[in-house]
Amino acid sequence: MRHLLAIIASANALSIGIDLGTSTSCCAVYRDGAPELVPRRVDGRLLTPSVCAVSKDAIRLDEPNTPLNDNEVLVTSWKRAIGLDQETAAWRVEEPTKKRLRLDDGAKDEDNYVGVMTTVGRVKPVDLSSCVLDSLLEDCEAYLGERPKNAVIGVPACFLPSQRRATEAAARKAG
Repeated sequence: MRHLLAIIASANALSIGIDLGTSTSCCAVYRDGAPELVPRRVDGRLLTPSVCAVSKDAIRLDEPNTPLNDNEVLVTSWKRAIGLDQETAAWRVEEPTKKRLRLDDGAKDEDNYVGVMTTVGRVKPVDLSSCVLDSLLEDCEAYLGERPKNAVIGVPACFLPSQRRATEAAARKAG
Protein backbone atom coordinates (compact mmCIF):
# COMPACT_ATOMS: atom_id res chain seq x y z
CA MET A 1 0.00 0.00 0.00
CA ARG A 2 2.84 2.39 0.86
CA HIS A 3 4.37 1.83 -2.62
CA LEU A 4 1.01 2.64 -4.28
CA LEU A 5 0.73 5.88 -2.28
CA ALA A 6 4.25 6.86 -3.38
CA ILE A 7 3.28 6.33 -7.03
CA ILE A 8 0.12 8.40 -6.61
CA ALA A 9 2.04 11.19 -4.85
CA SER A 10 4.64 11.18 -7.61
CA ALA A 11 1.95 11.32 -10.31
CA ASN A 12 0.38 14.35 -8.62
CA ALA A 13 3.72 16.12 -8.08
CA LEU A 14 4.55 19.17 -10.14
CA SER A 15 6.45 18.10 -13.27
CA ILE A 16 8.17 20.15 -15.94
CA GLY A 17 9.77 19.61 -19.31
CA ILE A 18 13.16 21.13 -20.08
CA ASP A 19 14.88 21.79 -23.38
CA LEU A 20 18.54 22.07 -22.42
CA GLY A 21 19.80 23.60 -25.64
CA THR A 22 23.24 24.37 -26.98
CA SER A 23 22.41 28.07 -27.53
CA THR A 24 19.26 28.61 -25.46
CA SER A 25 17.21 26.61 -22.99
CA CYS A 26 13.63 26.75 -21.74
CA CYS A 27 11.16 24.91 -19.57
CA ALA A 28 7.44 24.29 -19.67
CA VAL A 29 4.73 22.96 -17.41
CA TYR A 30 1.53 21.20 -18.45
CA ARG A 31 -1.44 22.96 -16.81
CA ASP A 32 -5.11 23.20 -17.61
CA GLY A 33 -4.76 20.85 -20.56
CA ALA A 34 -2.00 22.73 -22.37
CA PRO A 35 1.77 23.26 -22.16
CA GLU A 36 2.83 26.62 -20.79
CA LEU A 37 6.34 28.04 -21.17
CA VAL A 38 7.83 29.34 -17.94
CA PRO A 39 9.21 32.90 -18.17
CA ARG A 40 12.55 33.89 -16.69
CA ARG A 41 12.25 35.58 -13.32
CA VAL A 42 14.79 38.28 -14.22
CA ASP A 43 13.21 39.62 -17.41
CA GLY A 44 10.11 37.60 -18.34
CA ARG A 45 11.61 36.20 -21.55
CA LEU A 46 10.84 32.60 -22.43
CA LEU A 47 14.33 31.56 -23.53
CA THR A 48 17.36 31.35 -21.27
CA PRO A 49 20.78 31.70 -22.92
CA SER A 50 22.93 28.61 -22.36
CA VAL A 51 25.83 30.85 -21.44
CA CYS A 52 27.89 30.81 -18.25
CA ALA A 53 30.41 33.18 -16.74
CA VAL A 54 33.17 31.18 -15.07
CA SER A 55 35.68 32.32 -12.47
CA LYS A 56 38.15 30.32 -10.38
CA ASP A 57 35.56 29.62 -7.69
CA ALA A 58 32.12 30.07 -9.28
CA ILE A 59 29.90 29.44 -12.28
CA ARG A 60 26.93 31.66 -12.93
CA LEU A 61 24.38 32.03 -15.70
CA ASP A 62 25.03 35.07 -17.87
CA GLU A 63 23.99 36.80 -21.08
CA PRO A 64 26.08 36.57 -24.26
CA ASN A 65 26.92 40.29 -24.53
CA THR A 66 27.21 41.48 -20.95
CA PRO A 67 30.43 42.82 -19.46
CA LEU A 68 32.29 40.32 -17.31
CA ASN A 69 33.81 40.86 -13.89
CA ASP A 70 37.58 40.67 -13.46
CA ASN A 71 38.93 37.13 -13.78
CA GLU A 72 35.80 35.77 -15.50
CA VAL A 73 35.41 34.13 -18.89
CA LEU A 74 32.27 33.43 -20.90
CA VAL A 75 31.68 29.81 -21.96
CA THR A 76 29.15 28.76 -24.62
CA SER A 77 28.39 25.64 -26.69
CA TRP A 78 29.77 23.22 -24.07
CA LYS A 79 26.81 20.89 -24.61
CA ARG A 80 28.54 19.60 -27.74
CA ALA A 81 31.26 18.09 -25.50
CA ILE A 82 29.23 16.92 -22.51
CA GLY A 83 29.87 13.30 -21.57
CA LEU A 84 32.59 12.68 -24.14
CA ASP A 85 36.04 11.21 -23.62
CA GLN A 86 38.99 12.53 -25.62
CA GLU A 87 38.78 9.86 -28.31
CA THR A 88 35.07 10.40 -28.94
CA ALA A 89 35.36 14.20 -28.79
CA ALA A 90 38.06 14.00 -31.47
CA TRP A 91 35.53 12.86 -34.10
CA ARG A 92 32.26 14.05 -32.59
CA VAL A 93 32.95 17.75 -31.94
CA GLU A 94 33.53 20.06 -34.92
CA GLU A 95 36.99 21.65 -35.28
CA PRO A 96 35.86 25.28 -34.77
CA THR A 97 34.04 24.30 -31.56
CA LYS A 98 37.03 22.28 -30.33
CA LYS A 99 39.34 25.25 -30.85
CA ARG A 100 36.95 27.69 -29.18
CA LEU A 101 36.28 25.42 -26.18
CA ARG A 102 39.92 24.27 -25.86
CA LEU A 103 38.97 20.78 -24.70
CA ASP A 104 41.40 18.91 -22.47
CA ASP A 105 42.08 15.16 -22.48
CA GLY A 106 39.74 14.28 -19.59
CA ALA A 107 42.56 12.85 -17.46
CA LYS A 108 41.49 14.99 -14.46
CA ASP A 109 37.87 13.80 -14.59
CA GLU A 110 36.63 10.76 -12.66
CA ASP A 111 34.67 9.65 -15.76
CA ASN A 112 37.44 10.66 -18.20
CA TYR A 113 35.11 13.24 -19.76
CA VAL A 114 36.78 16.14 -21.53
CA GLY A 115 36.69 19.51 -19.83
CA VAL A 116 36.71 23.06 -21.14
CA MET A 117 40.01 24.82 -20.53
CA THR A 118 39.68 28.53 -19.78
CA THR A 119 42.07 31.21 -18.62
CA VAL A 120 40.66 30.73 -15.10
CA GLY A 121 41.02 26.94 -15.11
CA ARG A 122 39.25 23.75 -16.15
CA VAL A 123 35.46 23.58 -16.05
CA LYS A 124 33.30 20.52 -16.59
CA PRO A 125 30.43 20.63 -19.11
CA VAL A 126 28.31 18.82 -16.48
CA ASP A 127 28.81 21.73 -14.06
CA LEU A 128 27.92 24.28 -16.75
CA SER A 129 24.75 22.37 -17.64
CA SER A 130 23.87 22.09 -13.95
CA CYS A 131 24.11 25.88 -13.64
CA VAL A 132 21.60 26.37 -16.48
CA LEU A 133 19.27 23.68 -15.08
CA ASP A 134 19.40 25.24 -11.62
CA SER A 135 18.42 28.61 -13.07
CA LEU A 136 15.50 27.03 -14.96
CA LEU A 137 14.34 25.32 -11.75
CA GLU A 138 14.49 28.62 -9.86
CA ASP A 139 12.46 30.27 -12.65
CA CYS A 140 9.85 27.52 -12.28
CA GLU A 141 9.73 27.88 -8.53
CA ALA A 142 9.25 31.65 -8.79
CA TYR A 143 6.58 31.33 -11.49
CA LEU A 144 4.67 28.31 -10.16
CA GLY A 145 5.05 28.94 -6.44
CA GLU A 146 6.69 25.57 -5.77
CA ARG A 147 9.80 23.71 -6.86
CA PRO A 148 9.07 20.99 -9.43
CA LYS A 149 9.47 17.42 -8.16
CA ASN A 150 9.96 15.80 -11.57
CA ALA A 151 11.50 16.89 -14.85
CA VAL A 152 11.89 15.48 -18.32
CA ILE A 153 14.99 16.82 -20.04
CA GLY A 154 15.04 16.50 -23.80
CA VAL A 155 18.35 15.54 -25.40
CA PRO A 156 19.21 15.15 -29.08
CA ALA A 157 18.46 11.73 -30.57
CA CYS A 158 22.12 11.49 -31.63
CA PHE A 159 23.36 11.75 -28.02
CA LEU A 160 25.51 8.83 -26.94
CA PRO A 161 24.71 6.93 -23.72
CA SER A 162 27.61 8.72 -21.98
CA GLN A 163 26.13 12.09 -22.96
CA ARG A 164 22.73 11.06 -21.60
CA ARG A 165 24.37 9.95 -18.32
CA ALA A 166 26.25 13.24 -18.08
CA THR A 167 23.01 15.19 -18.61
CA GLU A 168 21.39 13.12 -15.84
CA ALA A 169 24.35 13.90 -13.58
CA ALA A 170 23.89 17.63 -14.29
CA ALA A 171 20.19 17.31 -13.40
CA ARG A 172 20.94 15.53 -10.13
CA LYS A 173 23.49 18.19 -9.26
CA ALA A 174 20.94 20.95 -9.95
CA GLY A 175 18.48 19.24 -7.64
